[in-house]
Amino acid sequence: MTLSTATENFLPAADSWAFFFDLDGTLAPLAERPDLVRVPEAMLGRLAGLRRAAGGALAVISGRPLDVLDELLRPLVLPLGAEHGAVIRDAGGRIHTPVDGSAVHELAAWLAGRLEGRPGVLLERKSFGVAVHYRLAPEAKEAVLAEMSAAIARFSQFELLPGKMVVEAKLPAVDKGRALLRLMGEPPFAGRRPLMVGDDTTDEAAFRQANALGGCSIKIGPGASCAALRLGEQGELEGWLGRVGR
Repeated sequence: MTLSTATENFLPAADSWAFFFDLDGTLAPLAERPDLVRVPEAMLGRLAGLRRAAGGALAVISGRPLDVLDELLRPLVLPLGAEHGAVIRDAGGRIHTPVDGSAVHELAAWLAGRLEGRPGVLLERKSFGVAVHYRLAPEAKEAVLAEMSAAIARFSQFELLPGKMVVEAKLPAVDKGRALLRLMGEPPFAGRRPLMVGDDTTDEAAFRQANALGGCSIKIGPGASCAALRLGEQGELEGWLGRVGR
């Protein structure tokens, strides 16, 4: 049995599981630039149905800022772990910011000066970190990594988090696993088994946390992973969710 087949046969009961999803590459296809990403209407419908079936125990944990996630998921308003969990909105709508992001502005300004004029390299400023995208210029990977490493040497309170055609500088106290654990401590998630679905190295901490809590994890696409199960590509997720949410 292949991992993809195993995932197809894994249908967690919506009334006893909590569901967590990455966004880019998971709920939405990847795009050349972050601002071009859109969550398909059909996927939003699947999420709405699964949220109802799961009694609200469904959240998105992403590197995106909270306001951007809300725009991409509209009309749904969901519990969120934004910026890898630096900003958490619980099921009651309360916002939690467990870290101090006061140094981000200085880091972003320094990086902007270093990366200015590099074609195809996009700097994304967040409240609690900085992401540099090079999907439009894959040949710039080594140069971007060098500049980001120099930034971490200068701003030692941050650490690097590589992803798919992106490198982020984030605070060490922040990762998707901690975000999942925080949400699992409160209703309607508490007492359920967590399932995390993602596609990137940035999701590995949440995969590990879901597994450790007696739940499960699904990696989309190729690459080494601690996830228990796998889907071959992003397009397979919508159909699988339709079967889970029945």
